[in-house]
Amino acid sequence: MGRASRSKWEKRAVRAEDPHEKNDKLGRLGLIVAVVSAGVAVVGVLVAIVAIFVSHHDATNDPAKRLEQRAWIASLGPASMFNGEPCRVFIDEHCRVFAQYKNVGMTTALDAKGKVILRIQPLNSPEPKFDAENFQGSFPISIAHEQVITQDEDVSEFLNAMRPSLPAGDALALLRNNSHRLYAYGGMTYTDIFHEGHWITYCFYLKPDVSTWKSCSLGNQEDQTRKEK
Repeated sequence: MGRASRSKWEKRAVRAEDPHEKNDKLGRLGLIVAVVSAGVAVVGVLVAIVAIFVSHHDATNDPAKRLEQRAWIASLGPASMFNGEPCRVFIDEHCRVFAQYKNVGMTTALDAKGKVILRIQPLNSPEPKFDAENFQGSFPISIAHEQVITQDEDVSEFLNAMRPSLPAGDALALLRNNSHRLYAYGGMTYTDIFHEGHWITYCFYLKPDVSTWKSCSLGNQEDQTRKEK
């Protein structure tokens, strides 16, 4: 009995010290830990997705949150530039006018389409106004939060092209005698992340004796009253 008993315990000791069996157990334990960790990660991702969905759903149904989170395109006014440098519209040979926009909202403006228009009009005529609500532009773009974009027109070419069609034959002469004004006006349409359409219009004019564009009395409007800041 003593020999048989010792043999039994010896076999148990051999099994307990078997490195292959020990590695198998550790491997199974590691696999279980990995599966549990992966499950926890998946649950975390699902919780985050649900939270985003709930937040978006709440914002979609809450007018105040929609106002806070939507895109807001603002007009920064025109700038006279050529090859990256400021230019003088009525003096320099080459000059372009750039309409500048900035998204001051919290989210991206989608399907944004805009246009800048140059026009010479008599002082006693109504200021030009851009019909943004019926504007059908092309080449839509997206404008991210805080992003600034520009659209431009060649003022020099416009003035030269206008000469034959004006009564006096010279656009600059009409502008210098203060009987006419050079207007830069236009607007932009866009959609917010809640699939609502919006528009903004602007109007500025330039006099030969002043190098800064002035805001028109009308024409600088948008589809809704901007939120208080």
